[in-house]
Amino acid sequence: MALYFFHFESDEGVFPDDMGLDLATAEDAYLEAVRSAHGIWSEMLGNREDPRNCRFRIVDCNGVELYDVPFAELLESCRNAPRRPSPSQQDVQNKLMETHQRVLQSKTEMRTLVRDVRASLAESVSLLGRLDAFSEQSAPRRDHDAGMVPTERRRDAVR
Repeated sequence: MALYFFHFESDEGVFPDDMGLDLATAEDAYLEAVRSAHGIWSEMLGNREDPRNCRFRIVDCNGVELYDVPFAELLESCRNAPRRPSPSQQDVQNKLMETHQRVLQSKTEMRTLVRDVRASLAESVSLLGRLDAFSEQSAPRRDHDAGMVPTERRRDAVR
């Protein structure tokens, strides 16, 4: 492991790296500078600043400059990257139709599920009503002890 320093330069001045970073090789230091430059590039663009005039100068522990990494190189590397072919209008139209068919299918399935849930709820309400009627028939009558008539007792139970 060796200590590498990443001095940052921009239109605002030079910002020396006083701490450095322990890395296995000088190539690792270069790759770290590129990764950091990508992050700083995005941040600067978000702040409406131009990162093209920035750079990292990578220096070893003896003060020897190993690499100069101008941020403008990042832009150039993007220009040389292979481009993905744009989908044809027919491909886009086919994907839209597939998506539309999936939406229609989902809508149909959702309606079926809602109908089934409603039927299940209606059956539950019916069964609860039958249970309530059965409970009233089989429960001993103590209305005179509680001081209530049967209809009042049922209304209180519902509340």
